[in-house]
Amino acid sequence: MAEEASGDVFVPVHSCWRDGEAEVILSFLAAHGIRGRANSDIAHTVLPIITDGLGEVQILVPRSSEEAARAFLEERASEGTEEKQEA
Repeated sequence: MAEEASGDVFVPVHSCWRDGEAEVILSFLAAHGIRGRANSDIAHTVLPIITDGLGEVQILVPRSSEEAARAFLEERASEGTEEKQEA
């Protein structure tokens, strides 16, 4: 968990492996009125590798938005599955 200067506690709701994917997810959440941020243990521009969990990018949202964020992400994932089945 992470805490911002405003006192909001941020909790992880999703993880991915690329900065670009993290930006897409953050934009998706923002479009639904949920602010978030990405957190990673390494700077991908310096060390653009993925190995044994190193390089994982976590998507964090305020605890008060956690339930809504998870619901939107689950809906997004199920819509992606439906689109693949239709193709």
